[in-house]
Amino acid sequence: MGPYLRPPEVGELCLAQALEPGTAEPALVCVTEVDRELATVRAVLASPETDLASVADLLVSAADTGLPFELMLESDVVARLWWLQVERRVAQLGPAMVALLQDRAGAGTAVASAGAFGLPLAAGDDPRLEFKTGERARLGALAAVCEARAAGGRRGQPLVVDPLLLAALPGAASGSRIARIEAIAGELATAERSFVPGAAAAAALEAWDAAGSGRDPALWRALEPCLERALTAPSASASRDVTFTPSRAQGPPWADEALAETCDELLRGGAQSIRLLTMPCAWSGDRPNELAAVAAARIAGGGALQLIRYHLEVNP
Repeated sequence: MGPYLRPPEVGELCLAQALEPGTAEPALVCVTEVDRELATVRAVLASPETDLASVADLLVSAADTGLPFELMLESDVVARLWWLQVERRVAQLGPAMVALLQDRAGAGTAVASAGAFGLPLAAGDDPRLEFKTGERARLGALAAVCEARAAGGRRGQPLVVDPLLLAALPGAASGSRIARIEAIAGELATAERSFVPGAAAAAALEAWDAAGSGRDPALWRALEPCLERALTAPSASASRDVTFTPSRAQGPPWADEALAETCDELLRGGAQSIRLLTMPCAWSGDRPNELAAVAAARIAGGGALQLIRYHLEVNP
């Protein structure tokens, strides 16, 4: 893994894992679609049980993957997973195999070479029927949370404001800072659930007060509920140790602590993926032209939260 989390690619074979340890067994999957906005993939289950292949299962030789065994890719056992769940790439299918798999998964009509797929299921007591039921349950256990949370689309995921957006950055004029707050308020107005970490909320209030009158009341109405919730929330004195990938850039310690506390709180509440309003300079080793990317907040002792980073652009 490099300084940033590389987006998955169609045709990659990955070891899919649960974000909450112990909740589901890992499984080998093949990515068939990549959604950059929600940071999810569509993936089919892969299995070495090639003797149980049906007409829906693409047979892949060891030579096609570089793995020491043959596989079948189950185009009828498909689910949505977070990018963070498919970090561990183990192989890559060639373009011809990818096209054949995507066509079969979409119920297409591409002509397959003889022996590319398994045999049709027999009616009644075909043992492969029970096998397929177990396979769907296996992948479903890994994908259940992602399927449910991603169904709400972009607005259905919590929006968190990076505290560094509200920090008094060196050399930043007060006008630039208030312009940033106004831009943040505009984003908060369109989110169903939003969070401004406590210490950042105090910084926002300070900057807003310093700007004096003349601010748009509609922006304040969007900002006020988040600030009130943040400032009245009890302190999480038992916060767990949180590390970020990629690592955070040098900044005020309170900013990283506030973000870590919020991530911890959301994880405790069952979140697995959030939208994070941030900026490129808040992260070490980031790609400067990446408008949206994924980061991870990992909790000591287990658990990870996917952060879909949206870079706030402000013209002061």
